[in-house]
Amino acid sequence: MAAPLAAAPALADKAGCLAVRGQKMPRKLVALTLAGARKSELANAWARLGFAPDRSGEAIALSDGVALAFFAADDAAAAAVGDLQARAFLAYFAGRLSGAAMLTLAGSPQECGAARPEPFGGADCFVILAPPRHKTAPAQPNGVTGLKTLVAVAESPADHAEALTHLTGQHEMLATSAGLEIALEGGTALAVLSPLAFAFRYGFAAPESGAFRIAGLVFRVGDLSATEKFLERKGVEPKIQAGRLIARPGEGAGVAVAFEQD
Repeated sequence: MAAPLAAAPALADKAGCLAVRGQKMPRKLVALTLAGARKSELANAWARLGFAPDRSGEAIALSDGVALAFFAADDAAAAAVGDLQARAFLAYFAGRLSGAAMLTLAGSPQECGAARPEPFGGADCFVILAPPRHKTAPAQPNGVTGLKTLVAVAESPADHAEALTHLTGQHEMLATSAGLEIALEGGTALAVLSPLAFAFRYGFAAPESGAFRIAGLVFRVGDLSATEKFLERKGVEPKIQAGRLIARPGEGAGVAVAFEQD
């Protein structure tokens, strides 16, 4: 099932789609799929953090155009995931873990029809291309206005730089001793940190499974103090670290959730 992450630049050749390899502009994050064993636990965890679902009840639509979709092993609607390989990966992930399992990046209809979705080899993460879809975004009770940063953990972040360049279309990235930071279209960044850097920055141990895993999400808010008071009313006790409110991974059903004021 797995193809090594280092082989990701060749995915376009496997799929017969040179557009993936030749992407010149950064892609936008369209959606992030949150997976787990039980849909009720996923929904309750994110509702407790102050996220309201869209009209379908199957996703959380943010005002920056990013959607947080749910996939649960016990949900019959999970069979609606169109791509068989992606569905199989999500089912495998949800049977073992909970958290952020799949990234959907923007692509043209021609690219999306030709490019084959691929897992990061040996990793608990999957990437597909899809055209952006506009969804009406309700105001979030916690004050969130968008997703600022996807935080992935990898033992050696620099090893993934070339592959991520091809997948994201971003040819400029910031490399530090902590890891990589890649700016995507639309204002979201992908940070790839070493386990030690993740623990130092967010105050929780990094997940141990997988060679590459989304371990944290940082959301933008307009008023951090108001968000803190909201979470306290919900019984969530976030820690304050480096100007962020951070809820432990258990609160976010397997992923650390942080809030930063813009």
